[in-house]
Formats: sequence, C-alpha cells, structure tokens
Amino acid sequence: DDFGSHNVVTEAVYEKWKGHFFQLFRDPARRAVSFYQDKYVKLLGNPSEAMSLEANARLHAGHCLRFVEPRCHGGHTGLAVRPTGACYFDEQVKARLDEGWAYVGITDEFDVSICLFHAKFGGKCSPNEQQNIRPSDYKFGHTSRRDPIRDADELRAKYVDVQDTKLYNYAVERFERELRTYDVTPERCEYLRCLTPKVGYFFADGGRVNASRRYP
Repeated sequence: DDFGSHNVVTEAVYEKWKGHFFQLFRDPARRAVSFYQDKYVKLLGNPSEAMSLEANARLHAGHCLRFVEPRCHGGHTGLAVRPTGACYFDEQVKARLDEGWAYVGITDEFDVSICLFHAKFGGKCSPNEQQNIRPSDYKFGHTSRRDPIRDADELRAKYVDVQDTKLYNYAVERFERELRTYDVTPERCEYLRCLTPKVGYFFADGGRVNASRRYP
C-alpha cells in the first residue's frame, strides 16, 4: 500500500523504505499555481472571488514538508493533511532526506532529472520516459489561458511559503550537486539516450535550476 501512494511518509513507512525513496520536488510557487488550477479553476471556472491564488497558497503552506516529516502531520496520512503544531524545515529534516532518499529530482527540470536517474542507477532512457502524459492546459474560465510561470512569479512576489521553499532549495542543492557527481552533461545524456531539446537548453542556459525558466 506504500509504493506509489499519495500518503505522507510516516515514521513506520520511513523505517521500512529508508534509503530507497525517490521523489521529484517542485518550486512551491509553481506547485501552488498547479494545485490551484487543478483543484479550484477546473472545478469552479473562475474561483478568484471565492479564494485567490495567494489565499489558497497560504492555506496549504508547508504542504510538501508535511508529506516527508512525521512531526508535521499528526498521524493524518491522506492528501488533505493539515499542519499540527510547529512544522519547520530543520537539521532533522535534512538528515531524513540525506539518509532516506536515494534519488531527488526536480519536477520542472523533468528531462534532466530522468537523465540523472539513469546516470546514477544505470540503464538507458526508454522513449516514453520523457513524455508528458498529463499536460496541463491552464485554461481559466471559458476563453483565456493563464501563464503558469508568470502567475508563479507574481505569487512569489507577494507570498513565499517559507518552510516548503527551504525544503525545495535543499533538494535543488542536492540535485545540482549530483549532476556534477554523476557527470550529467548533454554528451552523457545523449549516450544514455536521454538527450532532448529541454536537456540541451538546460545546459546551454547555465545548467542550474531556474523556476522561472521558459523552454522554447
């Protein structure tokens, strides 16, 4: 029941799978925009009068941290988990990620993350691994479409989810460090059959994670 679920990592689950967790982390503002689009815009059409993007982001602050840190979820294990008591990104969370997570990727650098996966664990990319099988259209109302990167940038200027941002930044540090450790380059990705236009653009654009990057 643990594998591939959307449940939080309880202490029992952590001890059972310690050292074998795989996870893609996402910039909190971009995750908030995606969540808002999926859970509110699609259902309500134009929910801004009932709840703004910023209000929704504040309501779900610390969402990702609560999924990896048992102190934060108070035994509630589903998607609707809410914070209980103090919930902070600290040295204990860092140790938990360092010791428990075998692999860390970045959602918005998905193609590069897949290349890192194969560089670290072996094997070569299959053609279907880097396909987007659930693309978002970000349709707002009946006619216009939102720009998720612009919306995330605007949200970030108004509100920052402090704890999830600390978690995300720590994941980014590890991701970029492992790109160097496992010699992830366009040439290596090509050898691994993981080279895509986005991989090439990532390295041409500096080879660093950038939540505001727009791929051609």
